[in-house]
Formats: sequence, structure tokens, C-alpha cells
Amino acid sequence: MQLVDVRKNWQIPLTHDLPGKWQSMAVPGQRCTPILRGAYRNDPSPMQIVSGPYRREKVHYEAPPAIQVPDEMVRLIDWYNQASPLNGDKTISRIARSGIADRAINAQEIAREEVNFILAKTHFYKVYGNQLNDRQARMVSRVFAEGRKGFEGGITTRK
Repeated sequence: MQLVDVRKNWQIPLTHDLPGKWQSMAVPGQRCTPILRGAYRNDPSPMQIVSGPYRREKVHYEAPPAIQVPDEMVRLIDWYNQASPLNGDKTISRIARSGIADRAINAQEIAREEVNFILAKTHFYKVYGNQLNDRQARMVSRVFAEGRKGFEGGITTRK
């Protein structure tokens, strides 16, 4: 949905409200959700993409602190609007600009896949966690430690 909006309104300058609108389109509405829609993140705790078993987690990415987000967005929006071909700036081609913008979209997809993986893992442990023996629990932990992409080459007895 947000991709359609981007394609239809590409000539409109980027504003602080527009990413929030796109986020609202990308994240379906639910009554009981902790997701803050249409506003910048304000939670002081770090926002991280993490995988791996408990106490051996691997941090893949840590976003800037929430306190910096408004200033970082001002810088991004100013750069994006100033580098616009509509303003006569030809230093960055339309293809390059769309590629740069596509990196926010790719990041969203990766984040969504990571969150879905973690939710599925949490659900699995909630439903089956008490039914696993030690050997099974170690194997399941090992599978989940590989993350959403799974084992390269599949699971074998050696692995």
C-alpha cells in the first residue's frame, strides 16, 4: 500500500508526517498493540534487532537512541528534499535516490521478518516448551539460534 502511495506522490516533498503515514499503511491496525503509529519512537530503551538463544543473543543492529530520532529525521528530510531533481539537483540520479529510499523499505521488511520469527519462536516455546526433553530442547534452541534463514544446506545428523 505504501509503495503505491510513494509511486503516486513521488513529486511531493518529504515531510515528517509522510513516513508516519506509510508506517500506518504498512502495519495493520490492531486494538491491543504496543506499536506507536505515525510518530517517532520515544521509548528510552535501545531498539535492537537480536537473535539467538537466551543469554547468548546476538545484536545485529542497534538504532540511534530515541532522543536522536527527531534530529536524524530532520537531517534525512532536509537532504532528501534538497537533493530532489525537482529542485534542479542532478548530482544524485532518480535511480540512486529511489535505491536509497528503498533501503528504508528493505529495512522494514527485514525488521518485520525478524519480529515474525521471534513471535513464532515465542509462541512455539509457549505451546511446546514444557513438553521437550533436554535433548529436544537443545536441538530446538540450536535451530532457533540459526535465525529466520535456518540451517545452510538443511539439518543433518552432524549439525
